[in-house]
Amino acid sequence: MNDAPIKNKRGFTFVEILLVIGLAALMVAVISGSLLRLPTQADLEAEVQKVIADIKNQQLKSMVGETSGTEDAISYGIKFDMNSYTIFRGTGFTIGNTSNFTVSFPSSIQISSNTFPSGEIVFRRISGEVIGLVAGQDSITLQNTISSATSTITINRYGAIIKNP
Repeated sequence: MNDAPIKNKRGFTFVEILLVIGLAALMVAVISGSLLRLPTQADLEAEVQKVIADIKNQQLKSMVGETSGTEDAISYGIKFDMNSYTIFRGTGFTIGNTSNFTVSFPSSIQISSNTFPSGEIVFRRISGEVIGLVAGQDSITLQNTISSATSTITINRYGAIIKNP
């Protein structure tokens, strides 16, 4: 029998192994939680940028006098609903007009606040100013329904856009 004590023992104790596994699990949980939030923030930002681009495009069409196949240059605008917005020609939104174009938001994005009169923006021909804009009734707020993150788009009477995260 060999009862001599082992002097150069190498290896990890059970407690050390459990500690390392616990720290690794904690790091995975924190990192995955952060990564899961990124797509929802990116979705909101992408939709806000798309709305801003469409607003600017409608204003530009009004300013350059685009006729879109009609004899006279006309005004252009956007009508906002909770889950979509409609791009239209003319001095006001008309349901059923064949020239209307509706853009739907993804299911996770909606308009949580719309203070525009009648829920729409119409740009004046040539100047590009917003027709009938009332102070304090000049913004929409988009919200991500998953993360509750919001972004507000405010327009002044000249059509200048301010985005607040």
